[in-house]
Amino acid sequence: MDDETGITGEDGKDVAIWTVAKIIPDPTCSDHEPRQPEHDHFVEFDITATRTEKYNPAKYGPLDVGTTYRRQLIQKDGIQWNGMLGPMAA
Repeated sequence: MDDETGITGEDGKDVAIWTVAKIIPDPTCSDHEPRQPEHDHFVEFDITATRTEKYNPAKYGPLDVGTTYRRQLIQKDGIQWNGMLGPMAA
């Protein structure tokens, strides 16, 4: 898989990179109150975040996935979705 996204600094060089190592359809729910997906499936992303020497937390904030950074995903029908990753109905 190894799809990447990240933060690019003002000089055009990478500051932080997120790499999607694996997409896991229908993962086992570990929540103490499991629920059913609204649209048939849950999807889990195995993501690794790395930062370069140019990463400055005071300037760029924490490397949280799904809280402060927007993602652009291409849906199965080919339409681009711009939104926040995080727990949500699939």
